[in-house]
Amino acid sequence: MPHATMPPTGFQVFILCGPGESLNPFNSNPKDFPKALIPIANRPMVWYPLDWCHRMGISALALDPYLTSLPTPKPTVLAPSDLALTTGTAEIFRLREVQDAITSDFIILPCDLVSELPGSSLLEAWMTLQGGLGGATGGNGTGLESWSTRLDVGGEKSGRRGGLGVWYQTKDDVPEGGVGVKKEETDFLATTEISNTAISAPVGTLHQRIRNVVMTMPTDALKDTMDEKGALNVRHQLLRKHGNVRMLTTHRDAHIYLLPYWVKEYMNRNDVFESIGEDALGWWAKAGWQEGLSEKLQFQEVMRKKRRKSEPMNALEDAPVDIAALSSTTQSKLSLQASDASSRPQPNRVSSFASRVGPVSPPPETETSPSQKSTPVPPLLAYMHPAPTPLIIEDPKENKNKQQQKQSAPDVAKTKKEPHIPLIRRTDTVPLLLSISLYLARLPALSDYPSPASPSSLSHAHKAHPTSTLPTQSTIDLKTVLIDANCTLQPRITLRECTIGASVSIASGSRLTRCVVMEGVVIEEKVVLTGCVLGRRCKIGKGSELRDCQVEEKFVVAEGSTGKGEVMAGFDEGAEGGFDDDADFDGEGDGIEM
Repeated sequence: MPHATMPPTGFQVFILCGPGESLNPFNSNPKDFPKALIPIANRPMVWYPLDWCHRMGISALALDPYLTSLPTPKPTVLAPSDLALTTGTAEIFRLREVQDAITSDFIILPCDLVSELPGSSLLEAWMTLQGGLGGATGGNGTGLESWSTRLDVGGEKSGRRGGLGVWYQTKDDVPEGGVGVKKEETDFLATTEISNTAISAPVGTLHQRIRNVVMTMPTDALKDTMDEKGALNVRHQLLRKHGNVRMLTTHRDAHIYLLPYWVKEYMNRNDVFESIGEDALGWWAKAGWQEGLSEKLQFQEVMRKKRRKSEPMNALEDAPVDIAALSSTTQSKLSLQASDASSRPQPNRVSSFASRVGPVSPPPETETSPSQKSTPVPPLLAYMHPAPTPLIIEDPKENKNKQQQKQSAPDVAKTKKEPHIPLIRRTDTVPLLLSISLYLARLPALSDYPSPASPSSLSHAHKAHPTSTLPTQSTIDLKTVLIDANCTLQPRITLRECTIGASVSIASGSRLTRCVVMEGVVIEEKVVLTGCVLGRRCKIGKGSELRDCQVEEKFVVAEGSTGKGEVMAGFDEGAEGGFDDDADFDGEGDGIEM
C-alpha cells in the first residue's frame, strides 16, 4: 500500500461489515469465512476500504464486527453486545459502544467498497465547502439560506457543518471493458445546485460534480410508493424553495459518508431510524426544505446541545470572529450610500470583500432568545461520480491495423484526450464480484505501467505470482489474468479474463474464460468454464462444462456435469433433503409414510 502524503485529518472511520446475504452461496459459513474476507481480485474484500483509508492518512479505524489481525493501520474491532445480523446501519450508531467510540468528525464506509478515487479529494472538498475557517473558504455558505447571521470560525453561529455523501453512475456508455451489470441496484436522488461560494472552485477538483441533496431513497422504495399512490407526489414547498430540481434514477449510493461530530447525536436522538442512507440521510435532506420537519427530527436540540462536564474543553464553540472586519480588502457600503443617507433611515454598517473576492453575509438581526430562533438545517451534499473509464485490452493484430490506417490517413487536428475517470463501486452481489474482479485483473502490473503514466492504486505487483510457474503449450493472457501464489497449472490450458486464487490446481485440457476462482479450487482435466465463480476448495469433475454458474465452497461437481446459470450448493444443515424444519409430516397427503 502506498504511503499517505497528507497530515492527520482528524477523522475517524467506521467500516461496517455485514452478513452479506446477497453474496450467497459464498457466505454460507460466516463464522469461518465472513463477507469481509471474500476475495476480490485475490485480495480480501475489506483490504480495499482499509487501503483507501491508509492512502488518505486516516489511522483511526473501527471495524464492525469481524477481523482481528490486519497490517498497519491496525483497526479496532467493535462487537457491541446488542449487535445482531439484522441490526440496521443507523441502529448500529445508537449502540452504547459505538456512541462512546465516536469522538470527532467521522467517515462511514462499507466493507465491500472498491475505489480508485483518492479519499483525500473528498476530504478537500468537504473541508472547503463545510469545514473552512468561517466564511473564508465558503464554509456553511452552500445550502444554508440564513444570511442573517455572521459566519464565524467553524460556522457555529450560522449553523453546524453539513455532510458529504458519494453517489456513482451505474450505467456504462461502453459495455466492453466496463463494470456495469444487469439489474444493478440503484437509488433515487433529487438534487439542486449549491449556492455560490466566496471563492470559486479550482479547476480539476470535485466541486463541479457536488450538488445539494433534497431527496434520496432506494429505487425499490420509490417504485413501491408509485405503485401504491400511482405517482410520485412532490410537495409545493420543495418547488418554492428550489425551482430547479434534478431527479436521478441511475445512480447508486456508495455508502461513503463524511459526517460532522453532531450527526452522532442526531442519529442517537431519532430512534426510528433503521438505515443511514434511507432514513437518517433521507429525512435530513427533506428537513432542509420541508417546514416543521426539523423540529420533529430534533435538530434544534442537537444543534444547541450544551457541553457536558465529561466533554473536553475543545468541544466548546469558538468565539465569534468578524473575518470581514479583519480583512485588508474590504470596503464600507456606508460610504457609498452617504449621499442619500439623510433621506432614509441610517443603514446598518455592512462590510464586504472587494469585487474580486465576492460577497459575504449581512450583519445579524436583533438578538433573540435561543427558543425564538429557528435552527438552520446544515446542508447534505452529494458528490456525483460518473461512470469509470473502461479498460479495453486491444488485440495486437487489430492495433497494428489501426496504426497502418492512421499512417495512410491524412493529418487531422488532434482531439483532446479525455481524463481518466477512476472506479468507485460496491461489490455486494455475485455479478458485481465477478465484474469488479475482472476489471482489476485488466489493470497492468505496477512494473508494466508506461513511464509517464502513474499506476493505479489497485494494481498488483505481479500479474502472475513468482511462486506459480506458467506451463508450456498453454494460452494464458496475462493482460487480463491474475494468478496468485502456489498454483499448479498443467500444460495445454487456456486462461482468459480470470482471477486465479492461491493454491489452485488446473489440469491439462481445461479452458477458463471470465471466471473467478477462489483459493484451493481443484479443476480436473478437460473442464470448460465460462463466466463462473468458484468458491474456496471446491472441486470440478473431469469433463464438466459450466456457464454462468456459482459453485459453493467445498462443493464437488460430478464428472461430466453440465449447467447454465445454476447455483451449485449443498443442502443446509437441519433441512436435510430440502424440507423445512417446521413442516408437519403426519403421514397424510400424497407422500409416502415411512
